[in-house]
Amino acid sequence: MELDRRRVQTVKLTLTIVASNFILWAPLCITSVIDALWPAVISMFAFVRSEGNHSTLIELH
Repeated sequence: MELDRRRVQTVKLTLTIVASNFILWAPLCITSVIDALWPAVISMFAFVRSEGNHSTLIELH
């Protein structure tokens, strides 16, 4: 029983870490794809890209 509870906690923690990384990296990845495919549109997303970089820096500290 104790092993099952610890395994569930481990899975929850792992999923939380993966979801957090996805959320933090998503703005940067999305704006990079937009910049690569449609460079003229990126001016609209300049703020989003800066926020993506900002969240990445926060994650590293």
